[in-house]
Amino acid sequence: MFNAGYMPTSIYQNASFLLHWGRMDPEHTSGSGWPPDNYSHPIIFPGYQDKDWRLNYKGHPCYTPGKDLVIPAFKHYHHFHTSNLLGVPPVNRDILLSFNKSLHEGRP
Repeated sequence: MFNAGYMPTSIYQNASFLLHWGRMDPEHTSGSGWPPDNYSHPIIFPGYQDKDWRLNYKGHPCYTPGKDLVIPAFKHYHHFHTSNLLGVPPVNRDILLSFNKSLHEGRP
């Protein structure tokens, strides 16, 4: 499976996809502060990728309900046996941690 959000629009509109990602905003913006993972910046490789690669996916989501199917990442059933969603009582916690600052250097 892959991220159809990076698929050229002409292919995306005419195919159905099995995906692991269900982002539905048509204009993708990265929240990453790590430059290699920040896909909001143009990337051009002369001779290989001559135009801004973002033009390939601009204007369509990564998932369209009714056309595509999002399949969650596989987790073994043992991962969920203590889930509150299955009726297991929540763990009593005596520590509250609140952290609201970015760890990215240079970002407030």
